Amino acid sequence: MPGSIGVRHNEFLEKFYKNGRQRVFNVERPVFSLNKQGHCFYAKVLVKQMPSLKEGVQYVGMIRPTYTEFDYIITGLNGNVDCFSKGITSLLGLSP
Repeated sequence: MPGSIGVRHNEFLEKFYKNGRQRVFNVERPVFSLNKQGHCFYAKVLVKQMPSLKEGVQYVGMIRPTYTEFDYIITGLNGNVDCFSKGITSLLGLSP
């Protein structure tokens, strides 16, 4: 995940563990992800809770890329570029 979103991931998890709401499971949610080359892309994530007597509770996330005709530049709150989609690479001559 892009760094500007990743830094808040633990905050999201803490919120979940505090209130225990189950609304994060079994619902596809839009997210930005990073590929191996470092480009961001729009995707859907589905998180499932997998209880196991042997290993306790596990969480499994499945990501499905969603292709759009748009390109993206993701910035942090300070305005620094965090990541961008592959189309921006050729358009602006940048590399991740």
